[in-house]
Amino acid sequence: MIHFNLKRHSVKEASFLENLERARKGNMNVGVEGKIIIPQNPAQPGDVTILLKMRLGSKDDCMYLMLQTVTVFEMQGPREELNETSARRECFPAAMAKLRETVRQLTEVYGMTPLELPPFAEENQAG
Repeated sequence: MIHFNLKRHSVKEASFLENLERARKGNMNVGVEGKIIIPQNPAQPGDVTILLKMRLGSKDDCMYLMLQTVTVFEMQGPREELNETSARRECFPAAMAKLRETVRQLTEVYGMTPLELPPFAEENQAG
């Protein structure tokens, strides 16, 4: 059985735009996109990488936040058992938790109330 350990989490890109002249909407669109990169050759060592891109609002809203993160997991166990399903089930929830933590910290740095992200449909598809 393969186990994954969090090796590294980093922000690849962050963008924040606030336009105080625009009216604040009651609800802002929040979305997340993800990509899992797994090593193709079981004979060679490699890490599982999850790339996430989160957007809050749009450039036409009073506020827009875009955040891209890279979360890397080290594999422990037989490499022959590695597949996208196991990587998605084991790594995706941890990568989303790190994204949520990063969004809270980033919004606090920008002087906002720390933002709690809602559950995303993609998270339900991971299990």
